[in-house]
Amino acid sequence: MIIGVDICNTIAQVNEALALHFLGTSKVPDDLQKQRQWNLPGLNPDFFRSPEGMNLLSQAKPYEKASEVLNSFIYKGHKIVYITARPQETELVSRRWLRQHNFPLGDIVHSHQKGESCLEKGVTFMIEDDPFYAEQVKRAGIPVFLVRQRYNVDFPAPKMDWKIAGFILPKAIPMMKRNERS
Repeated sequence: MIIGVDICNTIAQVNEALALHFLGTSKVPDDLQKQRQWNLPGLNPDFFRSPEGMNLLSQAKPYEKASEVLNSFIYKGHKIVYITARPQETELVSRRWLRQHNFPLGDIVHSHQKGESCLEKGVTFMIEDDPFYAEQVKRAGIPVFLVRQRYNVDFPAPKMDWKIAGFILPKAIPMMKRNERS
């Protein structure tokens, strides 16, 4: 099976890095926890293309257990494809970050059309955080699991965190394999 995985706020704690950079605290304020995108001075669409933005991405911490869970999928013969809305210019920073934090190797697709990208790559299911992109993936007919965030609680999809993903996802995979065959 091919598993699609988002990077920002799915395996990398980017909102915490943004809070530290822009607000001086790694604790994300309650009002921002409920927002999928933040409106802060200096945080514009080109921020992540800048050296400052790329440095922030490289400093983001991984979610605990995320690399272990994804590596366990590789060990079981599955393939990982990272499908991210990060700009193409972040390719090298993203690859270095994945390697530095022991994530499995895999293609990186930079796309704001994640449903289409999942179809093109033959993704069996997607792990995402953002309800906007999760909706695209669902509309493409691909199951999506959401890493639990306050801004995605109302989206109709299974929620998880990486500490329990190692238990949840292996049970879901056999069901998805059966559905692939039918």
